[in-house]
Amino acid sequence: MMHRRRTSTAALALTCAGALLIASGASASAAVDAGATKGLGVDLNGLGGALVGPLGLGPVTVPGPVTVPGPVTLPGPVTLPGPGTVAGPGTVAGPGTVAGPGTVAGPGIVAGPAAVQGPGAVPPPGGASGHRGSQPTEATDPKSPDGSSSGDASSGRCDLRTGQIPTSEGRLLLQVPSALSRVAYPCPYPPEWRGIRLSPKFLRLVVGGQLVRQIPFAAGGRAVGLDEISAAIGDPSWLQEVEPGVFELRATLVQSPRTELVVRAPRVTTVRLVDRPGVALAGSRAVATFDGVTVTSWNELMQGPDASILEERPYVVYTNASRLDISNSTFEYLGSDRSSSYGVSWRHEGTTGTVTGSVFQHNFFGIYTFAVTNLTIQGNIVRYNERYGIDPHDASTGLVVEGNEVYDNGNHGIIFSQFVHDSVVRDNFVHDNAGNGIMMDLHSNQNVIEANIVTDNGGEGIVTSSSADLTIRNNRISGSEVGIRISRSGSDRVLAEGNVITDVETGVKIYDAAITPLVRGNIVYGASVAGMRVDAPGAYLVANRIYASPVGYDARTSVRIEGGRVLATERAVDVGPLGWVSLSYADLTARDVGIRVARGGFVAKYETEVTVLRPDSSGSSDGRTLSLIGILLIASAVGLHTFQSFRNRRGPRQVLAPAHVRNLS
Repeated sequence: MMHRRRTSTAALALTCAGALLIASGASASAAVDAGATKGLGVDLNGLGGALVGPLGLGPVTVPGPVTVPGPVTLPGPVTLPGPGTVAGPGTVAGPGTVAGPGTVAGPGIVAGPAAVQGPGAVPPPGGASGHRGSQPTEATDPKSPDGSSSGDASSGRCDLRTGQIPTSEGRLLLQVPSALSRVAYPCPYPPEWRGIRLSPKFLRLVVGGQLVRQIPFAAGGRAVGLDEISAAIGDPSWLQEVEPGVFELRATLVQSPRTELVVRAPRVTTVRLVDRPGVALAGSRAVATFDGVTVTSWNELMQGPDASILEERPYVVYTNASRLDISNSTFEYLGSDRSSSYGVSWRHEGTTGTVTGSVFQHNFFGIYTFAVTNLTIQGNIVRYNERYGIDPHDASTGLVVEGNEVYDNGNHGIIFSQFVHDSVVRDNFVHDNAGNGIMMDLHSNQNVIEANIVTDNGGEGIVTSSSADLTIRNNRISGSEVGIRISRSGSDRVLAEGNVITDVETGVKIYDAAITPLVRGNIVYGASVAGMRVDAPGAYLVANRIYASPVGYDARTSVRIEGGRVLATERAVDVGPLGWVSLSYADLTARDVGIRVARGGFVAKYETEVTVLRPDSSGSSDGRTLSLIGILLIASAVGLHTFQSFRNRRGPRQVLAPAHVRNLS
């Protein structure tokens, strides 16, 4: 028994000795006290055996099979010439050999958080990692031959994140790894998490954070198909073609850097992401193309897509300067309320792609981006998603969102949120969403919103919130509470120009510290409350036309009104107690009151014509009332004619989408 004071070096040596140097049938030169070894992280209780060979830092040889059930550290040159197994956390499994100072050679599997330390050390999984029969390929290099780390495909580290999921009884806190890290090894993951890692030279199969098989697969410098991957694996428990063109994926498939995946009809028509823990399609610094296919979650019990968002559903995410292109495809029943797992996502700086002629439906979010660049989303149908339709987020830039039909989503149709800038939202048909039609939120600056039709949304039509230097022009907005809302501190220098707004409560609403907006040349017809309401200082309203509204302008703070025309059914201008209004070159007509000023309000009028048409005391209408009615009727006809002419000029909407979803009624 050894009870002397140990240094850290001696402790490592004793750990090595206690862990690895128990030889079956070897002569016992020293009895091992199990209690003395527990404190070193190795429990030998009940194993028997003896320590042989030097106990310092020199070479140690174990000639027979060995089993050690605890974490292990190898501090110096060690040789294990016989088949050995180190079981438990920090596992070295299979007939492998540790053959030199910090080197691993020979076929086998190294898994778990064990460390191989010493001169020229190789951190796990520096050992040979392959299925039986493969040749050693990763002897001493901390990276694989393809240049990727054995851990997380992007960072080389295990990544166990804490997340929340909604349940029928509230929200459940749980730990899950990101899609990329599900193919990391060795990592302390549950055995149900399985991953396929596509690298330029190999396919690696990982179960519960442990590498179980490595398949030589030349993917570098060429595009590979899902059918090729399935054939190379040859195991339906991972990936299987269940009928011609229909593939079922039962694990996370992650593309490592410098790989390209093409999933294209007619060879592949449907990809079913089986609803098992951790199933996803993902890539880091990779390229993927989906053309003419359907990608969907798949419930094997129900033999159909997973319609429930209360549990984790499979998803698609490409990140870290990847490129994901989607055309003429359908992505449906994907994603849940977890970061990066929302459905179909492009993430992180440099990630880009094109999305054309496709359908995104019944996902958690229809389309989601995070800090991406120059992504084009054009001619798609985005509908029936749980939350948002199209949601560019956090520092995405250079986006083109054009010609899409976005409808029946559970919140906003299109929302830019948090520093999404220098992008265009053009010629989209956004309707019947539960929230706002189009929204610029939280410093989403320098964007253009033009030529969209935004109608019948549950919230408001087009909204800016704390976002500056925006241009909102030539849109057609109807059927919402507010046509255009410019609001909150930071909504500075917004231009709203040439828009036609009908059938709303308030045409344009400016409030809550929105600074110096310019509202010019817009038409508001039939607003049920007011044509324009201004409750933030410094607004400049120029050459707008307001027809058939009870109140033309509702001014509650300082505002400058220049030019334009008002035909109001009650009052042309209302000035509140804090209102300070400058009127010039305007033509104001109202039935009851031309300009009503509350106590404390102020109006400066220059070259402005005000006409008031009142009924006589007997209640019969005089000629002026009849004139007003005639003017309103003519204005109604003009407004309707203008709107109809615009729609006729546009012609039928061309939405690029698969044939089975075109010509929707």
